[in-house]
Amino acid sequence: MKSVRVKAIGVPYRQGWIEVAQVHPGFINIETWDVHPDVDISAVSLDGIADRNVTANTEIELNVEEAKKLADALLKVIEDASRQANQA
Repeated sequence: MKSVRVKAIGVPYRQGWIEVAQVHPGFINIETWDVHPDVDISAVSLDGIADRNVTANTEIELNVEEAKKLADALLKVIEDASRQANQA
């Protein structure tokens, strides 16, 4: 599977990218890059950001069961957020 990057720009002081990939067999790799809030990332890719503007980078490896727990948790939070958005 090719890696997938998701850009997060909804809250400027918490903007950046999340990448999901499989680096080691049987594990799911999640890597994040936080970008300084003064930098507009709305129209650029991660490759277009200067290293000095990346304020944090974290990489973790989840086994399959851990990844399933994360996916379940995300789906539950998504349902709640969708309900709230529809009530607004």
